[in-house]
Amino acid sequence: MKEIFIKNSFPKAPGGDRYEWKEVETGFHLAGRGFFAIKIDASAKNARQNGSKDDDDLRVAIDGFDFGKYERHQEMASWKGFGAGASWDGASFKIEYFDNEEFLERLKKIVDLRKYVLHRAHLAINIFQWTKNKYSAQFLNHALEKNPKPLIFQTHDPLIKEMRRDPVYKKIIVQLKKKISAGILNGEIWPDDFNNQHMDFNSHDLKYALHGIKKIEYVASVLKPHTYKIIMTFFDVYDFSKMNIPQSIWPVNDFLKAIINNALDRGETIDVIKNYEIEIHVNETLYIH
Repeated sequence: MKEIFIKNSFPKAPGGDRYEWKEVETGFHLAGRGFFAIKIDASAKNARQNGSKDDDDLRVAIDGFDFGKYERHQEMASWKGFGAGASWDGASFKIEYFDNEEFLERLKKIVDLRKYVLHRAHLAINIFQWTKNKYSAQFLNHALEKNPKPLIFQTHDPLIKEMRRDPVYKKIIVQLKKKISAGILNGEIWPDDFNNQHMDFNSHDLKYALHGIKKIEYVASVLKPHTYKIIMTFFDVYDFSKMNIPQSIWPVNDFLKAIINNALDRGETIDVIKNYEIEIHVNETLYIH
């Protein structure tokens, strides 16, 4: 196995309360596509071992995506996605092995599946454009790019106007007011803060563009008594989850939606549909009794 990159000399962690260890950040670039093995040996100290009030947390980021960013920890508290005490924050990787015959058979199936997924994806984009679902078409088309960058929307974007009209946004504001009234001026809102454990926007265009808000970070500052300036950041990941296909083709819309959705979900496994992050910045002024 050819070694591409190695780094084994790191400075000592600075310690302290909620510090960011910039000196330990490590990055490398690959010349082309392929399969690569990454090995990381690391340890994290608790607050006592650190000689401070805070422990160490470590996380892996690949191509700008931070593993563990959207995990809500058992302590029900986190900072910038970190929360598990003195340990790794993140997810596991899936590795599969095939012999030559299995690999060639799988490759043929992938080629056929790729054509199938691309057909369904372009069909969906055409439907979205025909029904004037601007963001649904834009987001799916972005997922077909080779290396889609995160989509970032600022508070004056028309997308935010669409979000404010959705009943889910009003429920988020209610939850936000509860947290501010409890004295939490800098915090997070999670799907399981709601009874159905979802933050899904269901208005026509947003229903197919935003696939479930993963979390909201907010900062509130007092403008005058009972009046707060709110800065919120909504985080979503553009991805698909398998749906149950109705036994009947009627209503045809539900049947077609499930067929296309499941094709796009399978497309993620063969790198036709790429996942990417969506970041939405919203400013509000709230009056709270």
